[in-house]
Amino acid sequence: MCTSLTLSSLNQHQFLARTMDVPVAEDWHVILMNQTTWQPALAPNRPVQFPFVGGGRQVADQFVMADGVNTAGLACAELQFPIRAKYQSELSDSKLNLTPQDLLFWILFEHDSVQAVATDLANIELVARPWLAGNKIFSFHWIVSDRTGECLIIESTKEGRLVVNSELGVLTNSPDYPTHVANLTTELHTNNGLAALKAAASQRVLANEIPMATNTPTTRFLYAAIAKLGTSQPINHHQAVNWLFNLLDQVAIPFTDDMLEHANYNFTHYQSICDTTSLTYRFRSTMPHEKRTVLRFELTDLLTRYPHQTRLLK
Repeated sequence: MCTSLTLSSLNQHQFLARTMDVPVAEDWHVILMNQTTWQPALAPNRPVQFPFVGGGRQVADQFVMADGVNTAGLACAELQFPIRAKYQSELSDSKLNLTPQDLLFWILFEHDSVQAVATDLANIELVARPWLAGNKIFSFHWIVSDRTGECLIIESTKEGRLVVNSELGVLTNSPDYPTHVANLTTELHTNNGLAALKAAASQRVLANEIPMATNTPTTRFLYAAIAKLGTSQPINHHQAVNWLFNLLDQVAIPFTDDMLEHANYNFTHYQSICDTTSLTYRFRSTMPHEKRTVLRFELTDLLTRYPHQTRLLK
């Protein structure tokens, strides 16, 4: 279970924030991906154009990444998309074949804007094959944003690939994005565009009548979307970061001891905020017995300190 959203401040900072909700066995860290080439599971090595920093974990000698911001100010987060995700079964002879876990690397290592990603998606095939470090095929969908504030949602289902320029800039887990939007318009009793949704959401926020966020993706989507639509734009990036962390707390799934008895029970491991304007990545662990300190990493500084190094950051 994950929740993500974009936000812009009045001093022209653009953000992509998320909670990372996964089973208890997984351990996540901040990782700098600063290398000259990268290795897709189904294709030869490819050159890295844009290094990035983000949240990930190490599996054998490989890194699994869940989100990040690159040197061009492009950010991406992958979220679980169970049941609804559907990928091609056969390799393409004319396109670059990628597994679901490859897509985030392809987006961040090779693109500088949402528009570039949207254009280039026609040249790839998402294939249901295991990734380099394991035998599992993961079900994901993706949210992408850049320095302009533009937001892209990417989903692959049995109906085909859906690529949406999202004015809402909100994504949780299954169901698919169009169903989430339909639920929002039903909740707010309007289907007359973004301005009408903002007006209805503002009334809900003022009356403190936002639907409670539970462990279901549908309620967390409604909470995040209504809170974002119904709240005034933050004055500056400091206010935006505080507001985002407060919202992420409302949609987080706290750890409880009885979760240890359920291997696949998700809870929130961390919260992150990508600032695509300042190329800054903020990471706050929500693991039990760890301090909820916000770690702040400036990508430009990291590249100077660790030239051509892909590494865990503490």
